[in-house]
Amino acid sequence: MINKELLEKLTKTLNEDRERIMDKLESLQDMDFGDAPGDDNEEADETEEAVNELVTAQILERRLMDIEDALKRIDGGTYGKCIRCGEDLSQEMLEASPESGLCKACKTG
Repeated sequence: MINKELLEKLTKTLNEDRERIMDKLESLQDMDFGDAPGDDNEEADETEEAVNELVTAQILERRLMDIEDALKRIDGGTYGKCIRCGEDLSQEMLEASPESGLCKACKTG
């Protein structure tokens, strides 16, 4: 069972992470890649940069979903329990990764 003080700390961390990720995703959407044809090296660099930004955005979107899920579990009173087996998540795990929804056994099994 998570004590109230820890729950408040983790909620704050999740909300701060959510805001930071949303800001980063917004900045990624605002990036502009050149429209004018250039040399092949420049176009290849722009393509590589676009792919990297897309991958980064996908990773951030997945983490944002995990954070939103964790915040819903907090609101629903189920935060701190494994979503698969119902066991309590360790305080160490939650402090390291507050969006965690699976216990160590379920993550590895």
